[in-house]
Formats: sequence, C-alpha cells, structure tokens
Amino acid sequence: MNTAVDTYINDAVRPELRPVVAALRALMADAVPDAIEDFAYNMPVWRFKKIFAYLNANQTDITFSFVHGAAFDDPYRELKGKGKWARFIKIKRVEDMDEAILRFYIAQAVERAER
Repeated sequence: MNTAVDTYINDAVRPELRPVVAALRALMADAVPDAIEDFAYNMPVWRFKKIFAYLNANQTDITFSFVHGAAFDDPYRELKGKGKWARFIKIKRVEDMDEAILRFYIAQAVERAER
C-alpha cells in the first residue's frame, strides 16, 4: 500500500466512503497484483508504465475510472462518461459493488495498459 494514498484517504475521503476505497484497493491488489498503486494528479492511481485506472472521492461517492474505458466492451452498461478516452463507475457503498463486473472492466484496463 502507498503512504501518499493513505494520506489522501485520511484527508480527502469522507469517513462513510472509506470502506469503498478500501474495497477497491483490495480488489485491485488481488486482480492486478503486479500493478503499482501510486499517487498522481492528486488522486490514487494504478499503473504499469502509464496509469490505467484511478479513483477520485467527492462528497457523495467514489468515482472509479479507467483511462481507456471508452474502448471497453460494456455489456453491463455500468460505465459512464462521454470523454474521448476515460469511462468511470460511481460507487456509494461497498454493497453496491459487483466484484465480477468490476473485474471484467479491470481485466480490459489491464489488456490496454502499457507494461
């Protein structure tokens, strides 16, 4: 785990959203153990050579984003956003997380990541 990420969580993430961040960090550590958890652009990111996923906290939820999400297969219709590259999922509670769907998107992010 990354100390800068821990500081971000303590300083910027509302207490009720911290379990979501903890669950996402654990999921990423399990799904992509060779990815580097880092802190860049004032948010937690996962990267190999370049960033492929990141999260951002706001007042009501955690936004979990994929750099190349616009190119993903999205049969679940969970990805949001209209940008040229990135897509995201908003998560308010751990209970709202569907691990199988998240792993599906994470696998696609890893496929497109520069290693």
